[in-house]
Amino acid sequence: MRHAQLLVKNGKYEAALPLLRRAQQIKPRDNIQAYLEQVERVAKGR
Repeated sequence: MRHAQLLVKNGKYEAALPLLRRAQQIKPRDNIQAYLEQVERVAKGR
């Protein structure tokens, strides 16, 4: 999760998505799902 957050902070949204999806798959959490959806929206807009 931390690695994905650092990637997002540096604008590397596409690179962060697989990490976020994997984190959510391993241990589903509402806050991670919301963050994942936000990053997906930003990545699609680029």
